Amino acid sequence: MHIFNNGVIVYGWCEVNNNHIINNEWLAKNYIYKFSSDTIDNIPSDIIYGVSCSLNFENGNIIIDSGSKEHVDKAFNIILTYNEENNNSVPKLGYYVALNGDFNWNRHINYIPQTTEKIEHHIIY
Repeated sequence: MHIFNNGVIVYGWCEVNNNHIINNEWLAKNYIYKFSSDTIDNIPSDIIYGVSCSLNFENGNIIIDSGSKEHVDKAFNIILTYNEENNNSVPKLGYYVALNGDFNWNRHINYIPQTTEKIEHHIIY
């Protein structure tokens, strides 16, 4: 069997705990995809979450539509709150070079980044 992986530019963040991976349903609900920094025997190394971007070959600028960037920013804010509440390291939001492919994600522990963030109620007088 041949395994093909494509190199992509991703706007997103890296998983801070190499043994864990965000639940697929949470990722889909938030329009976030998972990528890898590299692989060994089709097992991903560092997990990168986000959306793939394009490259303008004329000027070298990264192209990302505002809707995709907004989804990543919202999801990242949830991750920041989750990591702060659980005393985890804080990931960095940015652009990453990654691989996109059908990897063996089964060696990671799934989690859902739920937070205890309180909703503020505004009283109107």
